[in-house]
Amino acid sequence: MPDNIKPFAARTRIAALDTGKGNFFDSQTYDPSVLINPDDPTELIMFFSAMAAPVQTGIQRIGRATACVSDPTTWKVSNNGKPVLTPDEHGWERGGDGLRCDSVVYNHVDKRLYLYYTAHGSQVGLATSSDLGLTWTRHAANPILSPSGDEKNNSQLAVIMDGGTWRGYYSYRTGSRVLPAYRYATSSDGVKWTKSGGDVYSDGGRYMEFHQIFKIGDRYYLAYESGGDDVDWDIRIATSTDPEKGWIRSTTNPFFVKSGAEGAFDRYLVATPWFININGIWWMYYCGAKDHAQPYGTNHWPMGVAYQLAPSP
Repeated sequence: MPDNIKPFAARTRIAALDTGKGNFFDSQTYDPSVLINPDDPTELIMFFSAMAAPVQTGIQRIGRATACVSDPTTWKVSNNGKPVLTPDEHGWERGGDGLRCDSVVYNHVDKRLYLYYTAHGSQVGLATSSDLGLTWTRHAANPILSPSGDEKNNSQLAVIMDGGTWRGYYSYRTGSRVLPAYRYATSSDGVKWTKSGGDVYSDGGRYMEFHQIFKIGDRYYLAYESGGDDVDWDIRIATSTDPEKGWIRSTTNPFFVKSGAEGAFDRYLVATPWFININGIWWMYYCGAKDHAQPYGTNHWPMGVAYQLAPSP
């Protein structure tokens, strides 16, 4: 593992995104996408998936929250405590269990946020915002990523802008395989995507869904959740100097695991990682399971954050 990212030690629950409060994220707060406000460098903005009650089957929506850069652990839910994106019951999103936040990218060209989201676990949509994510406009081309070939479902499109190329990595299911690997697609505008075909990274048969792609220098980092129906979910990292091939599993994997501490929000499992470097210190937002280990889907999954105890080199 390169020295740019070191194992995390300090972890804390995010009070404003805790579960069991009877709101639109009563069951789960997960799938974080965190960025520094492009108009105000003192503010952080988070977009996240939110599941209402009951656990496992509640409707999923997308929420927004803000924090000060000087205190990345204290957050306030935006939009008067309501979600900023909800399912459209009159279009292709209807009939499912709601929306999940895949990734959010700020496009410096048109000064808009691009939100990629999964609807009922099978296709990916795009919404854009010119007011930093308080209101969203769905793209007319939706869904912008749909199953093809052996794929039955596409989900969790993690996107970065890399020079003039938009790079995306997505999860999938087939008729017989569940979340077996990640696949790769590219775009020139963030809307029309071309799949490369075939898997680019897998992890020994473990399920892999939510993930983040980011770049440090000339190296790409894939941070991902990994687990299954009978194994603990944890957080892992792979790296490559080629975005389409040559991914190497970190020797430090699992990079981040459950705390195991009685009463802790992440006692049993951890998942959905998002890394951000703030003033030289790496922070990782993630969700934790606090009820039990398995079945993992019947947990409350509140949000937390871990961080390094010293600045990165």
